[in-house]
Amino acid sequence: MAPGGQARQLAAAVNRVLASRQQALLRQQAATRKLRENIVNISHDLRTPLTSVLGYLQLLQRGELSPAERTRYLAVVHTRAKDLNVLIDGFFELSQLEAAPPTGALPPVRLQDVLAEQLASFYPEFEQKNLQVQVALEQGAPPVAADAGAVRRIFANLLQNLLRYAKREARIAFSVCGQSAVASFESAAQGMTAAQAQQLFERFYTANRLHDGTSTGLGLAIVHELAVQMGAQAVAELQDGWLCICISWPLPGAEKQQLNQ
Repeated sequence: MAPGGQARQLAAAVNRVLASRQQALLRQQAATRKLRENIVNISHDLRTPLTSVLGYLQLLQRGELSPAERTRYLAVVHTRAKDLNVLIDGFFELSQLEAAPPTGALPPVRLQDVLAEQLASFYPEFEQKNLQVQVALEQGAPPVAADAGAVRRIFANLLQNLLRYAKREARIAFSVCGQSAVASFESAAQGMTAAQAQQLFERFYTANRLHDGTSTGLGLAIVHELAVQMGAQAVAELQDGWLCICISWPLPGAEKQQLNQ
């Protein structure tokens, strides 16, 4: 090989190494920025209930409180302490999911049965809130490959989200759409933008934070992580003023049919 050709090969090899190192550096910088953002968000979400607890404990130290005031303040402390515990548990659960995703074949699960079970458990809370829930479950859908415990957690988190944010009405449906089994959870979304809807699955994000600085997006982040680990898709979008959160599982044989088309 001519000296000029060897020089060009050497230069190309050096450029490939430099480009690879540059990409690695960019990934490391992005990961560092993400870590800093997470630390800031964790600090914010932990500080909110903790500050409330400390403030009410200071009030409880005053001797002139009436029994009714003392009872009310203790109730607030109890509620905020529970919020803090749920938040810490959420951090731990999400970190475990990301660190050790499940392996092995998934068994068949009738999603509509799991959803009906979760709906029954939430029904008293929906009634207590006077939330009108329209339910439509397609019973003929075939089982899909899934983890029953993860499916149960996904539905529980989404129902809890409806219970927390839906005002007067909510719609819950399960049906077969093409090659997917789809569970949808809908509620009115006054003031929400399409961009905000797309961010709902990001950890630490909630639209509510824009208004009062409270709450955390861990519940929906866990939904997204569990769905992805089962090969499902989680999507949030606005439709005619309603927020629609949909989880879609591929039906048995869907991948083979797509390959044959």
